[in-house]
Amino acid sequence: MIFILVIPVSATSIIAFPNMYYTPTDIDGDGKYLDCNGNGYLDIQDLILHWYYMSWMQTNQNISGFDYNGNTILDYNDSLLLYENITGV
Repeated sequence: MIFILVIPVSATSIIAFPNMYYTPTDIDGDGKYLDCNGNGYLDIQDLILHWYYMSWMQTNQNISGFDYNGNTILDYNDSLLLYENITGV
């Protein structure tokens, strides 16, 4: 059985994730904030933050910046696309 988490899009500004100092960055200028920890490059911590704080992002982040597949909802497919960007798969 497969469960899919669907979280509706909300619009706020881009802010730092909990317990993080830097705000997420759009390192390639495409409007998507792949660098979730704001350290200037893609790494596994970006994926962990994106996955772990998915429900937190619903009310605290501009979801369009983290909706990597463009389906207007924040879901685990977005985390999978982030993983693919990090690993180059």
